[in-house]
Amino acid sequence: MRVILYIFLLFFLNRVVIAQDESVFNRINGIKFENNIYLKWDSNKNGNKGALRYSIENPYEWHDLDEDLIFNVRNQHRNNFKIYTEFYNPLKFSIKSTSKDLDDPAYQAISEFISNLPASTAVVASSLQPNFAPTTFITKDGTNLTEIKKTILLNEWVYEFIKALDIDSVSKYSGGYNVLAEKINLITQADDYFFNDFIANNIPELINNQYTYTGWIKKRSEVLFNVDNNYTTFRQELGISTKVNENLKSKQENAIKSIDKLIQLLSTEFDSEISKFIVPSRKEAFKKYSSSTAFLLSNNKKTMLEESNIALKGYTELLDKLTAHTNKFTKEICDMQGKNCNNYHEDYDLKLDWKSQKMKEFNYKVTALDISGSEVENSNYNASFVVGKKHRLYPYISTGLLYTGFSYPNYSITTENGKNEVAIVGETKVNLRPAMFLNFLFTNWDNILPFMQLGVSTGVNDAIFPIGAGVSVGRSFSISGGTMFGYRKELDNLKLGGEVRDEAQLQSDLTNKPVFSWYFSVSYNLSKK
Repeated sequence: MRVILYIFLLFFLNRVVIAQDESVFNRINGIKFENNIYLKWDSNKNGNKGALRYSIENPYEWHDLDEDLIFNVRNQHRNNFKIYTEFYNPLKFSIKSTSKDLDDPAYQAISEFISNLPASTAVVASSLQPNFAPTTFITKDGTNLTEIKKTILLNEWVYEFIKALDIDSVSKYSGGYNVLAEKINLITQADDYFFNDFIANNIPELINNQYTYTGWIKKRSEVLFNVDNNYTTFRQELGISTKVNENLKSKQENAIKSIDKLIQLLSTEFDSEISKFIVPSRKEAFKKYSSSTAFLLSNNKKTMLEESNIALKGYTELLDKLTAHTNKFTKEICDMQGKNCNNYHEDYDLKLDWKSQKMKEFNYKVTALDISGSEVENSNYNASFVVGKKHRLYPYISTGLLYTGFSYPNYSITTENGKNEVAIVGETKVNLRPAMFLNFLFTNWDNILPFMQLGVSTGVNDAIFPIGAGVSVGRSFSISGGTMFGYRKELDNLKLGGEVRDEAQLQSDLTNKPVFSWYFSVSYNLSKK
């Protein structure tokens, strides 16, 4: 019966706990820190696939964020800590994180021991530029006339205007004609914005660059995409891109104003501004043609403005998102020498005070993006780590074998000279037994860790309780020893060698009394994790 009980206890305990649980030593030998954890995405690691790296306290010495890494925090401020992420280019990478609570095994060990006693926008797409043939213009020999410039939106109208001009009236009213020509030439602002390459005003860094408005959007988006994870450079390029956006909006506004003024000139102001320069015989027909041109120009304006607004809206939203992202990284932190400084975002500000019985698990996901904002195939990178309190005394449960001098005396009756006397006929020894222990490790030591322990095992028909101390040698095994406490039946009123009436009297006199002995125990690693 006792053999069956031993086998059952050993089987039961080893399903609940591991004799020398490696996770315990992973926990107490975790990365110790007081205040801050810094993270950064290093694109050059892992065969240029990138990897998330960490540094503690000051971001100057970086390490790989290994799988199942544990950080242990301890300070005088209720164990508060912060996690920072170094600036990264959001057009090239997406970094997201989540956190959740985990039960701290240190707090679970005691209750588990008790419960188991026998008895948890990217790049905005650019549109194609149409090609237009050059337009004609008019001059007048002997008269200082303003040249009517080449135009795309008014190419045909200018051609018909030149054919319909009354040269004598132009010469007679040359001053008025020059004013009219200047008004017509305003349409080139619309040409320049909607169809031609142009320079962004008042941006010295881009003085030699010319693009269409969609070309500017595409070019600046590409420049921002190609910036490395450098806060200063990215912010500079973002500032330039914002100035370009302001230029585009201003040029669009001027372009629309120039179209509106020309529509007004060709329609309601035709009689007062244009009519006197037209050959009388063609005046009425050209007025109708100008009115039709104004109508077509109005419709074209709506289409062009809609396309431009879509492009500018997308570009503005992109810059707003990038500005919001950059503004999250305004905290500049330097290394201990104050030479290398980078900008960081505070991801978390948490604490694990004395009341908390939890740990925090953090999961980070990094995804590479292409220039269109789509995820790069097979680029997902995941990393997780745990932050727990650093315990000076770390409780955990284990199983092992103990050897003890605890024994049970076998009382019997012997007859001498016709009298029944109390005698001991041998002992039932406990010897070798499986046991479950609740250990309290002193964590401020390295490699060889002292601990206190109390445990439970089986005697003959009841439980016995070892109480002692020992040392754990690395993660492989531990040895301990101390006092064994238990109960066994002892004589109460009767005396050894004294007279006893019969077996019934002997058995009724035996009473459970506390007894102390010694034990020696070895715990070992049953499995490698």
